[in-house]
Amino acid sequence: MTEPEVEDPPSLLESLTPVAADWVAGEAAEARLAGWGAATGGLGGFLRWVGSVREASEPFRRVRLVVFAADHGVTDGAAAAHALLAGEGPLPLLARRADVSIRLVDAGLAGDPLPGDLSARRVLAGSPAVDPLTPEQVEAALDLGAQVADEEVDGGADLVVPAVLTESAIVPATVLIGALCEVEPVKALGYDPYVPDAVWIERCAAIRDGMHRVSVAAATLATRRLLAVGGGADLAATAGFLVRTAARRTPALLDGVGPAAAALVARALALDARTWWCAPHVSGGAGERQAFGELGLAPVVDLGVRLGDGAGALLALPVLSAAMELAAAAPERVVPVVEPVVVEVHVDEGDQIGGVGGYDAGARGPEPEEALAESPAEAPPEPEGNPAGAAGAAGAAGAAGAAGAAGAAGPVNPGSPDRTATPDGTATPDGTGAPDGTGAPAGG
Repeated sequence: MTEPEVEDPPSLLESLTPVAADWVAGEAAEARLAGWGAATGGLGGFLRWVGSVREASEPFRRVRLVVFAADHGVTDGAAAAHALLAGEGPLPLLARRADVSIRLVDAGLAGDPLPGDLSARRVLAGSPAVDPLTPEQVEAALDLGAQVADEEVDGGADLVVPAVLTESAIVPATVLIGALCEVEPVKALGYDPYVPDAVWIERCAAIRDGMHRVSVAAATLATRRLLAVGGGADLAATAGFLVRTAARRTPALLDGVGPAAAALVARALALDARTWWCAPHVSGGAGERQAFGELGLAPVVDLGVRLGDGAGALLALPVLSAAMELAAAAPERVVPVVEPVVVEVHVDEGDQIGGVGGYDAGARGPEPEEALAESPAEAPPEPEGNPAGAAGAAGAAGAAGAAGAAGAAGPVNPGSPDRTATPDGTATPDGTGAPDGTGAPAGG
């Protein structure tokens, strides 16, 4: 008898599925700003997102900048990690000003371990440029991000800002963006005037080759295979971190090409996770814009800052806090109440037309028979300028005059000759009128 196969337990990343944020509550939070009675611009978008992921009237109490580090064929991560730990560079400076604490996670740096236990859960020591991870390492990196997310949320973090540290991560991050957004390598990378032309050409060629390698995985949406062929330990860990924080109902601010690429992967792993993310600012990088457009995230402000992943989010954090304070202090919007106007109409019984009342019909007119009896008959008007009508009227008047003259002279013998009327109203036997008007024939 064969024993039934025991299924492997779900990984930490798959143990909890994110649910979509409450956008109805977000729209209600945005409506509070209308109490000021003035345009609030991009603050409304900020507040709509905040209201959908938490109570908008409560400020963020513990914001954490979580930085994932790994090498990608170039050993530049160790120097950047030590500088971050020493508080050097723009990220520590901006974090201090925004009262944000920083955590560094060694996901795949080459070289000696970092001080303390920062490298205790390192997935591998340096990632090669081609095929950087095995399938087992991909799962380990995703679970590493999920573990870090649990630790941060359990420690009281209510807002997180993920970041990818090394500059060498730009190439694999752009490969993921170009493959998942289906854009050409040049459009995915964009042009940066601060990058030397030789370096830009080298990066563009590497991105082209990487997109060719991951084309099959991207076409079949094989997310883990995509990370293994074209990603890296830091990008995979960031993707696991974003999925897990969304599942723990903790919002995240996305800034930089590394977090943008990881967010595309995280969206493929858990679709509703993207509702817990916000793009507070856009650095102007082409790949970042492509990724945010694919995710449906509209950046609130466009600072154009490229001081590293997370720097723009730290600069925009005071704006987010100001929007929340404005919403909390906004007066209640007074909506004018329009009372209905009641018009009283008195209708007498005699003023009802057709037995249906409800409006003033005015004085009742006379009945049809009375109207015909009281109003005299009027002759129809004669047409103007009608010669035929004028001639007919003249003929009728002449006939009436002849009839009157004949009646005054006496009866006319039926056997007598025809008589014709003269202009003065007399008649002659031969049809000619007498010159003196007596009616006698001429000469007798």
